[in-house]
Amino acid sequence: MRHALVSLVNIFALSLILITEFLSNFNLISNKSIQLFWIICLIFLIIYFLYYLRNNFFFGIKRVYKDLVQEKLIIFLISIILFITFLISLFYLPTTADAMSYHLTRVMVWAQNHNIDFFSTPDQRMLYMPPFSDFLNLHVYLVFKNVFFFNFIQWFSMLFSIVLVSLITKELGGSLKAQLFSSLFLATLPMGILQSTSTQTDYVVSFWFLSFLYFLLKYKKNTDFKNVFYLSISLGIGILSKQTMYFFCFPFIIFFYFIIKKENIKKTFFHFLISALILLLINIGHFKRTYDMYGNITAFHESNIKATNESLNPKYLTSNIIRNFSLNLTLPNKNFNQTLRDTIKSVHETLNISIADDKNTFGKDFFIYFNTYEGHAPNTLHFILIIILFIIPFFHKIYSNEIKAYIFSLILGFIIFSFIMKWQPTGNRFLLPFFSASSVLFGFILLNLKNKKIQILSVLLCFIWSLPYLFINKTRPLISYTYNDIVNIDLNFKPFLKTLENPEYFYSYHDGYKTDTYKEVSNLIFKRNCRYIGITRPAAEYEYPLRNFIMKKYKDDDVEIIYPFVRNLSKNLDKVNYQKLCAIVVLSCDETDINCTSTKNLIIPNNLKKITFKNGIILYI
Repeated sequence: MRHALVSLVNIFALSLILITEFLSNFNLISNKSIQLFWIICLIFLIIYFLYYLRNNFFFGIKRVYKDLVQEKLIIFLISIILFITFLISLFYLPTTADAMSYHLTRVMVWAQNHNIDFFSTPDQRMLYMPPFSDFLNLHVYLVFKNVFFFNFIQWFSMLFSIVLVSLITKELGGSLKAQLFSSLFLATLPMGILQSTSTQTDYVVSFWFLSFLYFLLKYKKNTDFKNVFYLSISLGIGILSKQTMYFFCFPFIIFFYFIIKKENIKKTFFHFLISALILLLINIGHFKRTYDMYGNITAFHESNIKATNESLNPKYLTSNIIRNFSLNLTLPNKNFNQTLRDTIKSVHETLNISIADDKNTFGKDFFIYFNTYEGHAPNTLHFILIIILFIIPFFHKIYSNEIKAYIFSLILGFIIFSFIMKWQPTGNRFLLPFFSASSVLFGFILLNLKNKKIQILSVLLCFIWSLPYLFINKTRPLISYTYNDIVNIDLNFKPFLKTLENPEYFYSYHDGYKTDTYKEVSNLIFKRNCRYIGITRPAAEYEYPLRNFIMKKYKDDDVEIIYPFVRNLSKNLDKVNYQKLCAIVVLSCDETDINCTSTKNLIIPNNLKKITFKNGIILYI
């Protein structure tokens, strides 16, 4: 039953990508076309269930219930985490910085344009960043026509990832209890909990990484076309979700596809060719759009963010590995974290390298701390346990060579990641696929301890460690609002209760949202019945709330919000009708940045009057 679920998710995701690309070619992306696609998928699912799964489904439910009832504690703890994260996902609107700046913004532009073509924009991440998660967001937005379900994409990614971890454990020879231990380890992962209620993309790529591993292990046992097909889909969609998929998958492809495989070379090569073709089919649309824009499929360009290391010197690799470790070693103690920072700085002095060298650092400084924000949160307990889990199998003969190859591939993936990607304070979220796949080992090691008390204590320890991340999420709290290093905790239910009354309340917690001004601007635009609106802004700006407030004012979709006066490379795609502009919202930015719309370039129609707001926002209307 679990295998059928994962297979269906793969087929649905592939169909979603193909239909989105197809509809986009004819400018047919709309509420009706996307809703029709989902209706067809629902009909297919019902037919599949009635004719293929009905008997097996009920039999499987009975068998699963019989097996799981013996492990009530683990099931109960996993269920609590899933239930609480479900509630958070339901009640809170998206608040993630990247979502506010480009993820959800480009979704609304796609819906407005009826296609997923590149467009003129000051934030080129809307163009070149892998789009699969936002394809899902686009479908959710057009099907339900509201913004309350965006968080569920990551939540379902966590749910399906927990299922996949259990399946991978099973494929490696783990018993049902080992599968449950592994699932609990992933469910209690701090970064995973925080990501599951957000509009980030790291749990999405983690799901595809785990799906790839599962079908790769199945392919090792049975080299039929079905397993090649599904592992290829998983790899292709993972790449369409985030570039980090390359780093973590590569070692597994080498070890499991070529080295451990004992089949003849011709068959392996043929299967590899099929995989490459499926991968290309999935990504060709995005690859072509990126190549047409930047002259390469990686979007390398002087005006884009440079997140890869500029030097491949071994000392930079050492620096990145140490600092990536440090992201998962902080504790809720300010003095300890300061000591940790000082120690890492001393190590860098010994290496004769700056701790914030721009050749291997994304950001202006090195600073780590303990918090409960989905971009920074440490997995301290789980990281320490993973180090132990990686060591034990190499000193005990009971663990198979397959498990050892699995561990070695994970370590090599971590090294490749550190070798290619610049270190950044928010880099721990990029390691979620690594932590998710490492969860598999927890089940084997804990089960082989054969001491029930230690097993129960380990399970409870992981669960208790997860509680702060469940209840005091920095941007979506249930009982409190937290600060860096948890210096103090404002214990109260006000943020959550206020959010229940007004979902937009929590936007006011961050100055970047400019909530009051955005609402005032949208009111003025609506009063003038202006339906062709320009926004000028820097590359990273919390624009989504403004778009959302404007769109909510209009009951129909006959309104366009565009980016005039763009200066970066995407200006070649400018299709703005400047004579038609009836309102221009100007958000200030650093004019030395090519991605900033310079106020010197603004040619404002004479009939528009200037209104300046206290936080620097200007409205011409």
